[in-house]
Amino acid sequence: MRHVFAVIAVIIISLGLGVTAGHYSVDLTPPGLDLLRPKAADVVASIEQQEKARTIQAAASGCKYCSDMAELAKTFTRRAEMARTQAKALQTALSQVSDEKEVFARREEELKAAKVAASRAEAAASVLTDWAGRCTSEDFCKLPATRVASTCATEDDSRPAAALLIAMSVRTVAQQCATSTCPSVDCKSSASLRADMDRIEGELDEIGGKMSTAPAQLPVGASTLNAEITRIADETHYVANMLPLLLDMGKSRSAGDLPKLAPDLAEQRAVSAAELSIVMEQAAGVSEIKNDPRLEAAWRLKSMASHLASLGKNTAADAVNWNQAADALGASLLELARLAAFADRHS
Repeated sequence: MRHVFAVIAVIIISLGLGVTAGHYSVDLTPPGLDLLRPKAADVVASIEQQEKARTIQAAASGCKYCSDMAELAKTFTRRAEMARTQAKALQTALSQVSDEKEVFARREEELKAAKVAASRAEAAASVLTDWAGRCTSEDFCKLPATRVASTCATEDDSRPAAALLIAMSVRTVAQQCATSTCPSVDCKSSASLRADMDRIEGELDEIGGKMSTAPAQLPVGASTLNAEITRIADETHYVANMLPLLLDMGKSRSAGDLPKLAPDLAEQRAVSAAELSIVMEQAAGVSEIKNDPRLEAAWRLKSMASHLASLGKNTAADAVNWNQAADALGASLLELARLAAFADRHS
């Protein structure tokens, strides 16, 4: 009988231990209760930062000049999310191969690389998102890029009044010539009308209304202003789209030349922009056009060249500084946006 009680006691103790273990191993929280629990402070900060970035990127996408920065910021954001997901998967796999020293060491290195790639991508996305927000505050982004058929003059704007005065002068001279006592006189070649037209052309030069050639078609070397701006824009976009590939170190090693190619390509584009600015200045120097648009384009190109040179410096192999690289890239793209808006304005 004593043995029977002992067996019963062992069974009761086992059942008690099993129930206790089951209680701690099973989450008895009612479904949906997690939604009512307050989120951790770091989680809240991360969510707020992501929502702010999405808002800025959405606003920047509404301006065709700022959309390049917004799209590039989204690219780096996606790369950061991918790297974080990879890091979580590697963290889980790390605990499963803890007994295999060789595999554990390799997975640990992969985990570190994934975390570093995520941090770099997040830093670059943050800087580029900031540049996209700064782009939307520019004057060229606030105004719609539409061709206006007519403009209404403000009270303090003297240009429409000057244009009206010129038109009245031309009409007056033409009427005087047509009603002269000698109608056989060639009005266009008369000395008085020719002098008046020369004066009118001079006044048009002063207010920026006289230009024999369309600004977009102004010569720049063997090309035109519009063609050269388009070429520089294409080159800069190529460099920008190549940068996210540097985050994937696996592809960089397999490609071989990618880390070295990135800074070299950025520096080549910087030299190209600087040389183009010199050509534009030379073209404007031999022109008689006042307020030549090629001078402003040259200033923008010089600024862009300095930022592209900084981009090349900060993307050197084994020494990538993503904060400074993204900052230089954002500045380059903003100068490019100003250049594109400048070309649209003159067209």
